[in-house]
Amino acid sequence: MLESANIFSSFGIDWKLFLAQVVNFLILVLVLRKFAYGPLIKLMRDRKTRIEEGLIYTEEAEKRLKDIEVEKLAVIKMAKNDAFFIVAEAEKNARKKKEEIVKQTIKKNEEIVADAKRLINEEKEKMAEVVYKNAEEFISLGVEKVLAGTTSLDRDKHLIEEAIKQLREINSK
Repeated sequence: MLESANIFSSFGIDWKLFLAQVVNFLILVLVLRKFAYGPLIKLMRDRKTRIEEGLIYTEEAEKRLKDIEVEKLAVIKMAKNDAFFIVAEAEKNARKKKEEIVKQTIKKNEEIVADAKRLINEEKEKMAEVVYKNAEEFISLGVEKVLAGTTSLDRDKHLIEEAIKQLREINSK
């Protein structure tokens, strides 16, 4: 040991002081390890764990966001299909309503035409009655002038009825 002591003294180092500094350094390392390095390592591990968890949550959030985007597109597609269905249904209902309105209009027009024909026929019959009455009077006067009052009233009536009958036959043809 003496030789090692001589080596220390040749460099100007006191071996007792050096030994005390080594012991102090070891104590300092143990104290720092116990009170500074240990908690610092624990803090860094905890922080690393939280960062890793944050990255996992971020990946999950991105995955959820992609899933939501896919779901959103599916909902939009479904909404478009529903909208097309609703529009098609509305067009179908509109066509049915239009057909119903057209049928009702045609029916009303047919009723109007039938009423008009009925009124025309009624007027025609009234006019025919007037014509027949007028014809009866004219024929009666004509027969009276031709026969100059020599015939009886029954005979005149019979001749008038015959003339009206023939007139009706001509008009019906």
